[in-house]
Amino acid sequence: MDIRRPVAFFAAAAAGLALDQCSKAVVFGLLDGIGRPETYPLIPGAFHITPVRNPGVAFGIEVFPIYLVIIISAAAVAFLIWLYLRCRASAPAIHLWAFAMLMAGAAGNAVDRLAWGKVLDFIDIRVWPVFNVADIYICVGVAMYLLPEALLSGRGKADAGAGAAAAPPSEDKFGKPPGADR
Repeated sequence: MDIRRPVAFFAAAAAGLALDQCSKAVVFGLLDGIGRPETYPLIPGAFHITPVRNPGVAFGIEVFPIYLVIIISAAAVAFLIWLYLRCRASAPAIHLWAFAMLMAGAAGNAVDRLAWGKVLDFIDIRVWPVFNVADIYICVGVAMYLLPEALLSGRGKADAGAGAAAAPPSEDKFGKPPGADR
């Protein structure tokens, strides 16, 4: 799939959104309810399915009113679309995939907030707050964008430093080429 084509980009983001929403529908449709266990251990002590309705943003922190969080989410999706359209011809494909993942994640949690007033979380690894597929998309999207940048910028600095040290000086401190005083 050529992510530079808008159809492919929007299809990738839509597929991510669909997977997020379907996973939440299955978990909350089958497992959430009165009289049901609070958590469902798949690997006891390590990986559980724990349906949680999260009223806040990251880690359940309620910083902004819900309408403001929805506006910020919509603005983030609009910004990602603009960014994709602006740089799709020149950006590395991994960045375009990152934009699609970020868009799917932001949209998935925004849909929850619009529909339920809360984000539906269910993946419980016991050493981290409960999260969902949209949260995974956001984290992986950020990593896909930042890691190549960090690796490339680190390599570029090393190459630039080695090149500057190996190159002979073209002028002395007075602006004269080497050997001009002879």
